[in-house]
Amino acid sequence: MKASAFAYARATSIGNALELLAAHGDKAKLLSGGQSLMPMLAFRMLAPRVVVDIGRLDELKAIAFAADGLSLGALVRWCDIERSARIATEQPLLAEAVRHVAHYQIRNRGTVGGSLAHADPAAELPAIALLCDATIEVAGRHVRQISAADFFTGLLMTAISPDEVITGVRFPAWPAKRRWAFEEFSRRKGDFAMAGVALYYDEARDGTAIAPRIVGFGIGNTPMRLTKAEEVLRGSTVDPARLALDYAHDAVELAKHTQNRRLIAHAFVWSGLTYCNRFFDDPEAARPCYDQATALAKHDRADSAWEDLQMLKAKVLRAGSVHPTLRAWSQGATGEKTFQQISEEFAELIIPKVWEREGRKVSRVAARLSISPKKVRRILARVGRKIPPS
Repeated sequence: MKASAFAYARATSIGNALELLAAHGDKAKLLSGGQSLMPMLAFRMLAPRVVVDIGRLDELKAIAFAADGLSLGALVRWCDIERSARIATEQPLLAEAVRHVAHYQIRNRGTVGGSLAHADPAAELPAIALLCDATIEVAGRHVRQISAADFFTGLLMTAISPDEVITGVRFPAWPAKRRWAFEEFSRRKGDFAMAGVALYYDEARDGTAIAPRIVGFGIGNTPMRLTKAEEVLRGSTVDPARLALDYAHDAVELAKHTQNRRLIAHAFVWSGLTYCNRFFDDPEAARPCYDQATALAKHDRADSAWEDLQMLKAKVLRAGSVHPTLRAWSQGATGEKTFQQISEEFAELIIPKVWEREGRKVSRVAARLSISPKKVRRILARVGRKIPPS
C-alpha cells in the first residue's frame, strides 16, 4: 500500500513546529526519524493531512551529562547512544537496551523522541524509561515534565496532546554498583520483542536488596512494573533459587492473555535474576532455578508445545544416549528458534525412535508419549516414515 496524500512542512524551530501543530490540530503528525511513522503511513494506519518534519532541529540533538543524570534530546538517535562510551559507563542498562533495538539501519535513523511518542509496548526505550523513573520533557503552550509512570497511557497512547512536542528525556544518575539485567525474546534478531524484562536493584552492606525495580514489556498494552516481585525482593538477601518462582509467577500473571509470551516472560525473569547475581555463568547451579520457574507452565492452560517439549526432553534424557541437539537444548543452546520450532524439531528426533521401539504402532507411541495420534502421524509423515495400514 501507499500513504494517502498529505502536505509536508519542515519546521525551522521548536516554536515553528508548535505553530504548525496548533494550526492543524490532530490532522498533523510529527516526523523525526520516521522509523515508526512511515510504515504506519504506508499501511494507512494513519492518514494525516500535514506531516511536520522536525528532523533538522539541532536544539533537539543534544546529549548532556550532569551529576544528577543524563539528558537526551528528542532527536538523539539510537546510534548516537550506541557510540557513546560515556553513556555505556554512566547508564549501562540504557546502552544495553539500545543494542536490542531493531537493525542497525533503523538505529541509524530512529530517535529517542519518536520511540517515546509512538509508545509501542514491545519497544525497549519505554520500558527503560519506566524502569529508571525517567522524565519526559514536552513543549506546548506550556513546558511540561511528565514522569514515565504517567506518560504511557495505553496501546500506542501517551499523555501528550496533539499540539505538543517531546523535546527530550532525562534519566536520573545511575549508582556505580547497581545490579541490573536486560533480556528480551524475538523470533529473529532485530524483530519486535515478543516479551522482555528489565530490572535493577542496589545492595546494602549486608547484601540485602534496596529499591528494586522490575519492568516487563511486550506482555501488555504498556510496559508494566512487576510490583509483587519487587516487594518480595525488597529487603531480602537475594537468593535466585528461592525467588525464581516469585518472579516467574508475577510475569505469568501479567502476560496470561498470550500463552507463549507468558512462558517467555517468566523464563527471562529467571535469566535476568540469575544474571544480576553473578549466577549466570554457572549453568549447573542455575538449572534448579529454571526448573522451578518452568514448573509454573503446567498450570492454567499452559502452552501445549512447551508441555510436549518438556515431556519429550525428560523421556529422552533418561534414556542414556542423548542426541547432540537435545543435549545442547538442555544446556540452553536454542539459538533464535521459537519454542514451537524447538518442540517440532525434538518431536522429529524422538517420535520415529519410539515408533520403531513400539512395533510401529501409532496408538502405542501416542500412549507412551502422552500426545495425540494425529500428531504422531504428522511427524512420521514429515520425516518420511510410511505408516502401515491399521
